[in-house]
Amino acid sequence: MSDCPRCQARTWRQPVPPRCSFPSGTFDPEGWNCATMSELRDIAGRRGPTSSEDQHAATLPWDGDFLVLGWYKNRGRTEFAGILRESAMEPLTLASADEFIAWDAECRAQEAEAPRPHAGDRLIATVELTPHDRVYIAHSERLNLDITDTPVVAALREERDRLSGEVERWRDLAFRACESPPEGCGCPGCMEAMKAANAAREPGT
Repeated sequence: MSDCPRCQARTWRQPVPPRCSFPSGTFDPEGWNCATMSELRDIAGRRGPTSSEDQHAATLPWDGDFLVLGWYKNRGRTEFAGILRESAMEPLTLASADEFIAWDAECRAQEAEAPRPHAGDRLIATVELTPHDRVYIAHSERLNLDITDTPVVAALREERDRLSGEVERWRDLAFRACESPPEGCGCPGCMEAMKAANAAREPGT
């Protein structure tokens, strides 16, 4: 039995010594302030855990599987750690914990290197999916995007409303005198009105 490499490399200055959560290579719920589990808890904290009273849980997507953690308040003991693979829950091993930590670091590095739009660009929105993004979206029932209303977006919305109003105005003028159904009766007046309505849909008219 030995501590994980992170616990061995860490300098601990508190009076109560920590207890590694992977003394035999598989998660032990009796661990306390294990360095590897602390790193996993930090990742869970960034992703946003779910809370019920003082209990916390995190379900972290990972290449088609889920890393599941459970703990009480913000104390050093992690009560549960496992991998949900299809319909079976497997114990978390130190090897799997190392793989997940490395995978998460790679995802965050790719996110940091993603290009950002410059001020003044006529860019409404851009989305670049990292491996973490793809896994998260694949296992999410819904995805909410909040796009700031920029001047470009506002101008496009105004142009859309203007064109819609023009179309309705021409249709109303055409069919007010000719008591025909909304699509017109085919008479010269209706045909001319439909031509004008179609022209109103074209940009720049």
